[in-house]
Amino acid sequence: MISNSLLTQIIIAALAVGIIVSYIRPAFARISEQQASILETRAEKERISEVNQTLASLVERLNDISQSDIRALNTYLPDEVDEVRVLKDITEITRSAGVRAEQLAYGGEVTISREALGDSATTPGIEMPAAHQFSLQLVGSYLQVKQFLTLIERNDYPLHISDISFGVTEGGFINVEVKLLTYAHKHELE
Repeated sequence: MISNSLLTQIIIAALAVGIIVSYIRPAFARISEQQASILETRAEKERISEVNQTLASLVERLNDISQSDIRALNTYLPDEVDEVRVLKDITEITRSAGVRAEQLAYGGEVTISREALGDSATTPGIEMPAAHQFSLQLVGSYLQVKQFLTLIERNDYPLHISDISFGVTEGGFINVEVKLLTYAHKHELE
């Protein structure tokens, strides 16, 4: 027969194994999960800190932009094209160049391809601007037409010549048909 002390030792050993299996092992597992969670939280906190630093840097850069530069940017690429203003500007350009505008019309918003805007527009994540078309027929001398094209190029906002054709009138003047595009910032991605 087994002695009482040996039986007590076996029972104590069994209890110890039972305690280890039922209490200590799950406690270690919970501690391990908590440590993993703490490490993940620290990593996320570091990422949040980096994003906040980047954001603060960008806000600082934004605040350093002068109001005149912001106005110039909003003029160069406004949120919406004011077609009446553009028509007025084109009329003023024709007057300054000395050409006679025989026809001037707003053609509405047109679809343009990314390739038509060049390499920067084909970069993923770059928004496509909304293109608005204007048509113009004008008559003038060679120097007047040249001055008109120079003034179009120097305008405060982009007036891109998408199509141009030349002809000669009976009086020796140049008859020009031009399609101009200007752009507005477009908020949604295509």
